[in-house]
Amino acid sequence: MVLYRFVFWLSMLTVFYAYAGYGVIVYCLARLFGHKTKFDQTYRPTVTTLIAAYNEEDCIENKIKNCLEQDYPAELHEIIVASDGSTDRTAEIVQKYADRHPNILLMHYPRSGKMAAVNRAMQRAKGEIIILSDANNMYNREATSNLVRHFADSKVGCVGGEKRIIKSNESPSSRGEGLYWKYEAFLKRCDSQFYSMVGAPGEIYAIRRHLYNPPPNDCLLDDFIVSMEIAQKGYRVLYEPEAISTEYGSASLRDEFRRRSRIFCGGYQSIARMPGLLDPRYGRLWFQYISHRVLRWAVTPFLIPLIFLLNLLLARKSPFYSLLLVAQVVLYSLGFKGLRQLDKTGACPRLFYIPAYFIFLQIAELAGFKRWVTQRQTGLWDRSKRAGTTSEANLNPKVEATTR
Repeated sequence: MVLYRFVFWLSMLTVFYAYAGYGVIVYCLARLFGHKTKFDQTYRPTVTTLIAAYNEEDCIENKIKNCLEQDYPAELHEIIVASDGSTDRTAEIVQKYADRHPNILLMHYPRSGKMAAVNRAMQRAKGEIIILSDANNMYNREATSNLVRHFADSKVGCVGGEKRIIKSNESPSSRGEGLYWKYEAFLKRCDSQFYSMVGAPGEIYAIRRHLYNPPPNDCLLDDFIVSMEIAQKGYRVLYEPEAISTEYGSASLRDEFRRRSRIFCGGYQSIARMPGLLDPRYGRLWFQYISHRVLRWAVTPFLIPLIFLLNLLLARKSPFYSLLLVAQVVLYSLGFKGLRQLDKTGACPRLFYIPAYFIFLQIAELAGFKRWVTQRQTGLWDRSKRAGTTSEANLNPKVEATTR
């Protein structure tokens, strides 16, 4: 029983640290030993916004308009749409704008996966700074300038913006997803101040073109791989909260589950492909990587069921552990009830959201692990159904987005 208790409390502390304790610690470290952000608002290098697209006819026009309306000088701003074998009107819509704007380029190839499309487009990109974006994400007007201004510092290699989920009554996952991204934004801000963000958000991040190392075409989390390889080279990866990307939450819990499990599958793939980051000699970056990513992606999903099983064994010998078991049962009951209601009706009582989304993430992580082990996930991607379309969204969407 002594061994059971030791493993039980070690597992409990690990889960608590991964989801809450690290946030407290990195906040304090950022305040005590953090770097002050320096930027130059007048810094104006050439920029390429690279948009990967697959069957995006419902949003690609608004995305191009959104890029054209950025407050960055048009003569310094190139826009490339890499269409990965789109079979709808995506290429036709982009070409209509490319015919009128010399700084817009359409690259349309047979479908071979997002990473292959991005790698091809990077060979044609002319900008010193590359902004990588998804087609369904709308940026605030100052996003490009706010990302680019940090590159005046030669030690900065990548800058990520802030993702916000647009509130929608049609999206059963938007509240939970919004809470998740609010907490992620807090961690990114602290990580950035302490040393470096642990992975840039794929919806909105910028890199120095010469630092780009093409990931394999089957790479699932290109944003994470690209940004962390830049960090490994000794450059900082910063967070810029005033560069804002907005999108709708997934249309259903099942759509969000498929998207999340694919992301977590990419997380396991990334950990396996970057073993060097597990080396403690990376110092601050190693500490942040283990705490923020490895523990959450690869450890806690397996500790949750272990904690419950150990608690069952310990409860037979101690009233204290019996109370802990009751607390776990209540927590999981609330969570699973919330998930059932979200799946059926798209809503659940506010009390249920946090335990429901926590359980949802653990199950999605285990599903992602299964995908990775069985190699069921390819480099091709399908669009997740969203609760709304960007044609319905404000092109300068600060008001509609959830606040930080």
